[in-house]
Amino acid sequence: GGDLRLTSDIPLTADQTQRLPPVTSESVLATAHGRVNLASLASRGEVIPSDQELTLQGQGGKIAVANTLVELSGNGGGAAFIRAGQLVLDNAIIRSNTLGNQDGQDISLKVTEAAYLSGVNGEFSVATVSYKNAGGIFVETPYLEMTNALIHTGATLAGAAGPIEIRANQVSLKDGAMIGSAVVGTGDTGDLTLNVTER
Repeated sequence: GGDLRLTSDIPLTADQTQRLPPVTSESVLATAHGRVNLASLASRGEVIPSDQELTLQGQGGKIAVANTLVELSGNGGGAAFIRAGQLVLDNAIIRSNTLGNQDGQDISLKVTEAAYLSGVNGEFSVATVSYKNAGGIFVETPYLEMTNALIHTGATLAGAAGPIEIRANQVSLKDGAMIGSAVVGTGDTGDLTLNVTER
């Protein structure tokens, strides 16, 4: 076990004026319509994958993602499973765009301590630009802090945007951070569910 780092010293840039922003990054992890598992253990234990889950048995470690693009876009957007004690995402993008004739899959984050998302290009993003539906974004953490970052789902044609579900004890949004779903077309927006137990 140990910490997992996907980082670069060169800043990631994205043209946010476009619906699917082109991204320039020296650090890229990509799979088209596939699956990415990111897991960190700080103790002895096991990481157990299954078709619809990724399970940690042991104490979660830290995952740091900075100036990195994790690209899951393809014919149908791919899936990401992120499991750890902490996630620190700084000016990095994890996205899954559905571009063709298959429905998209989900981004799923479960951490046992905290998740920190920051940076003007810091985001979780799931969208569809086809007639198929996008996947969703599911976050489970005791504490979620977003600073000038974004969690969103979207659609630009007849496909539906995916749901966003956040389960946390506390959520803090700072400096223009946003959570939302939007469409430009005839598809439905995704449901937004915030289950926050403490103020």
